[in-house]
Amino acid sequence: MCHRSKFRRLQAGLPGLLLWLCGAAFGLQAAYAASRPPAPPGLPGPPPASQPCAGLTSGQGVVPMVERAKPGLGRPYKSVYGATVERITDVKAWNGGQNGVIAPMYSTVPAWNSNETYLVLYQTKGFAKGSNVPARYLLFNGMNYQFIRDLPITTADVEDVYWSPVDPDILYYITDYGVPNGNWGPVLAQYSVSRNSSKVLHRFDGPPVALNQKVDFGHILYLSWNNADKQLIVGIRAQAGYPHLFAASYNITTGQAGPWKKYVSDKDWTGLQIAPSGKLGIIGDRVVDAVSQAVVRRLSTDPGEHGDFGVLANGDDAWVSSQFGSSIFSSVPEGNVIVENLRTGQVRTIVGKATGWRYPGGGSHISALAFKNPGWVANSIVGNPSGLGLLDSTILLANIDTGQVCRVAHHHANGSDPTTHPPGGPQGYWAEPHVVISPSGTRLLFASDWGGSPDVDTYVVTLPGFRP
Repeated sequence: MCHRSKFRRLQAGLPGLLLWLCGAAFGLQAAYAASRPPAPPGLPGPPPASQPCAGLTSGQGVVPMVERAKPGLGRPYKSVYGATVERITDVKAWNGGQNGVIAPMYSTVPAWNSNETYLVLYQTKGFAKGSNVPARYLLFNGMNYQFIRDLPITTADVEDVYWSPVDPDILYYITDYGVPNGNWGPVLAQYSVSRNSSKVLHRFDGPPVALNQKVDFGHILYLSWNNADKQLIVGIRAQAGYPHLFAASYNITTGQAGPWKKYVSDKDWTGLQIAPSGKLGIIGDRVVDAVSQAVVRRLSTDPGEHGDFGVLANGDDAWVSSQFGSSIFSSVPEGNVIVENLRTGQVRTIVGKATGWRYPGGGSHISALAFKNPGWVANSIVGNPSGLGLLDSTILLANIDTGQVCRVAHHHANGSDPTTHPPGGPQGYWAEPHVVISPSGTRLLFASDWGGSPDVDTYVVTLPGFRP
């Protein structure tokens, strides 16, 4: 068996060797990869654009989506907004005609490494019936998008793999399936691309972690990357039977683990998530100290909605999310891009009703991973997959300091909502675009089933300001 399902997502869940054997049908791409060395990681990477919206459509006018056939692999086209869109994967052709998915892990998980020389995507059969497409992580050249090789790692969950924000050669991941030639228990590990090998950083083999207890990163809001001393701190969740869990922080730089704290409410199930500064985090509806987990204050916006951590111009951490209005957070403005200062609790609308946009479109995800261009975030919105209304089927850029907004492309993804017209595609969750911004803020990735097909591929949006 080359795959296994868990909740809505397919897990990696098998040793790297077995994944490779299951993926023998990867065809010419695999043959090419076998003789191709990795791209050199020691490069500065693309410079951040001072004006990422330059050359793109601003304003709030309706720009309907132009229907077009699914683009061929590696055949770029110009979007109606002025950016360049290119399909970089072909899941069906690479897997012997079988239906499946190749997509970014999630909007809050970096796809590119810190200097954008490498790119990691995830492959799965998704919800394709009768398909044997194997689940695995795929490593690509981050500049020309050529496939390099499978990654010989398995993870606790699809999204539990983080590029280092400082070392372009290193990935961090949590696995409860073991590290090749190493421990077979829940561990935090690092993988070196140049060495093609992993090493254990920390074993979770003592109280409160019990035998066979799942340990992961929780609800995937990445790790600290903006603290003055460059320390990398990540939140760890030990599941103890829903809704019970233990949470702690782990300092990758120093090797020190924070104290475990027990939580028993379903609202805390996301676990401890560390903000970019490494000083604050959130768990449930509370802002907490990143290490002690002492409560600093209550969140002003609903943490149950999709969002990501960003950084404001003054260095403060921000929770950037889509807010749809709720009885609990009745005073929160409605919008696709709402910004809360984690230190002060101040809330500001960037894309929402208060700034002249529409009621927020559904299927909205935020990506604030532009480490080298902080303040810029990407937002993918499904809304109505027809793409005829304002912000329907749209990917946009927004600056959480200046309020500047521009649209970059239509993603042509039907998403997962069966009530829309047209309805969500057969790949459901996997058909959501889940936009991911690059560290320089000059490129964006998204997934698309392109009008509801059983295949989901990955596309890259290159902004006019991109410089290799």
